[in-house]
Amino acid sequence: PGYLLEIAEDVVGDYTRDMIANLDVISARFTGAGKCTVATTSVLPISKTLRRNEQIQRDDNLWRYQSRSHLLQTVIREYLYITLYQLILESLVSEHSMRLVSAESARQWIEETQQTVKRQLSAARRENSTQEILDIVSASRKKNRR
Repeated sequence: PGYLLEIAEDVVGDYTRDMIANLDVISARFTGAGKCTVATTSVLPISKTLRRNEQIQRDDNLWRYQSRSHLLQTVIREYLYITLYQLILESLVSEHSMRLVSAESARQWIEETQQTVKRQLSAARRENSTQEILDIVSASRKKNRR
């Protein structure tokens, strides 16, 4: 969160100096367990906010304690911070979901492999027991023939 606030402040500074015209963020959007889609979110410009700001500009009492540009910059910074934070959280949820699906798949593979190894071990033991019995019977027959 600390770095995110710094990024938001840098972006707002560049945006207010007209160094950035728009900002689109591409992120993963969680759609269900193990499912996510790629989404593009248009963050800047904030056209609705700017239109509302033009209406507010008429009331001079609102600008008594802070300048219009300072308040606008603060609002944009907070909006940007919250939006980026939400996008990061959603990406983390998508990543966590995919990790859970991978872990579940790995668990199932381990269980299947364990069953296969148990069957192979059991077959090897049966074969070994059969071989021992055949050796005993064979030795007994040889002894009886002498």
